[in-house]
Amino acid sequence: MSNPWIISDNSLNEKDLLKNESIFNVANGYLGVRGNFEEGYDKNISSIRGTYINAFYENIPILYGEKAYGFPETSQKIVNVIDTQGIDIIIDGERFSLFSGTVLSFKRYLNMKDGYYRREIYWKSPKGKELNIKITRLASFKFLELFAIHYEIEKVNFDEEVIIRSKIDSDVKNYVDNSDMRTGSGHDDILDVKSVTADNNIMQILSQTKNSRQLMAAATKHKCSCDFSVIYQKKDKEVNAVYTVNPGKKIIEFDKYNVYTDSRRYNKPSDNGIDILNKVYKLSFDDLLKCQQDYLEEFWSTADIENEGDLALQQGLRYNLYQLLQSVGKDSISNISAKGLSGEGYEGHYFWDSEIYIIPFFTLCCPSLARKLLKYRYNILDSARKRAKELGHKKGAAYAWRTITGDECSSYFPAGTAQYHINGDIAYSYIQYYLATKDIEFIEKYGAEVILETARIWMEIGHYDKGLFKIDEVTGPDEYTALVSNNYYTNVIAKYNLKWAGKIYYMLKEKDEVLLNSLCSKICLEEDEIRNFEKPAAKCICHIMKNIK
Repeated sequence: MSNPWIISDNSLNEKDLLKNESIFNVANGYLGVRGNFEEGYDKNISSIRGTYINAFYENIPILYGEKAYGFPETSQKIVNVIDTQGIDIIIDGERFSLFSGTVLSFKRYLNMKDGYYRREIYWKSPKGKELNIKITRLASFKFLELFAIHYEIEKVNFDEEVIIRSKIDSDVKNYVDNSDMRTGSGHDDILDVKSVTADNNIMQILSQTKNSRQLMAAATKHKCSCDFSVIYQKKDKEVNAVYTVNPGKKIIEFDKYNVYTDSRRYNKPSDNGIDILNKVYKLSFDDLLKCQQDYLEEFWSTADIENEGDLALQQGLRYNLYQLLQSVGKDSISNISAKGLSGEGYEGHYFWDSEIYIIPFFTLCCPSLARKLLKYRYNILDSARKRAKELGHKKGAAYAWRTITGDECSSYFPAGTAQYHINGDIAYSYIQYYLATKDIEFIEKYGAEVILETARIWMEIGHYDKGLFKIDEVTGPDEYTALVSNNYYTNVIAKYNLKWAGKIYYMLKEKDEVLLNSLCSKICLEEDEIRNFEKPAAKCICHIMKNIK
């Protein structure tokens, strides 16, 4: 390993292909595509061929042997959406595949400095025709809806026509493994096709989720550097563009621009997608690469961690930072799912890990992205209020353990909802953001309400015993040790939440009492309630840590 900006794997070991699909994913926070081969594998090789839109979900019924009030009725699941990866190269009736003919050389790598993934292949067909192929793909950081693929095909020892068959396919399913709890329930057939079109050189499929009734569209347009003819082939769930590239040029360049839009962000995903596609189509692939470079130059200028003397560690640090950037939601309706946008693990749910492990990084390096993540939590505050009432609380908010839209998606209370520390984690992230940025306007508009509403819950689940404030029968960060009394972490985060609720209240009272009065009116908060926070904040049993300053 000579370049710590490059992640590479030049083997074609079948047992590593599935893992490498995750490692070589390309994503931008809105859209993620696994590192599949455009042409696919041999039929006997396992693959999870996947494309995902952050926060685009399906509702899945939760089945219980016995059900009680407050049990969530549905879960939410990220959707494997329309596949636009498919590209086949056919010469003299033979289809290019790394599992037929002879692979004379092969390498693939992810360039984290410039923001693209590339495969370089020298291949001889069974009939002896040789191709030198470079395949580059990216998920654009500037145009979040765009996933683009560039082919450079060199005809080494022949000059005949080449057929390039490009497909978009809605016959997709979610991955299911009933032995793996991270993949959730066995619902895999999620999308219904609404329309398949091929007009004005644009292929598009519009699909809809069966239960949540959300729409998503994938629109595709191509460029080819050589003389060609093209025909379009439509089927019930797919559409193909078949390019016949005429002889005469040694090198063929072929681009595939794919734009994804969904009804959570767009009023008319189909029309909006075509509008965006026509806009980005004006740019060359080199232009798109330059946009990636510019975006990443700014990111790395603040985010890079340099390590001297250990290139492997340097590479590992950069890969983790790069995955954070690829995974983080860049609008206020998405967050960071447990597996980013590299796959379907944990069904695309957001956890409290975002606030404790991830937001601190963005707060210090990319505060604009931290604000988006915090705004997401504000936007689902009403769902947390609703959940608090379902759990029997008179006031306040109880944030879900795992969720996409704010509703609790965990069917097991002891490991999930009982993790009340999540309230404190979310409040903590707002507080840390304020301490790092001094962005009081953001706290006034969003953070104060979250901090106050989360603090209220501690007053209801805690109690006094011999002068100490105790919190019994909750689950700490270790969900495998469920329902314990006076979990240290929970008590500390509760104390912090309560203390800062009072601080924020009095800060706002001094700075803008009109704004504070408006907020208090909205959530029916009186100053006596704030005063009542002070005693448990001081008396919360924390064993070792007596005071938090």
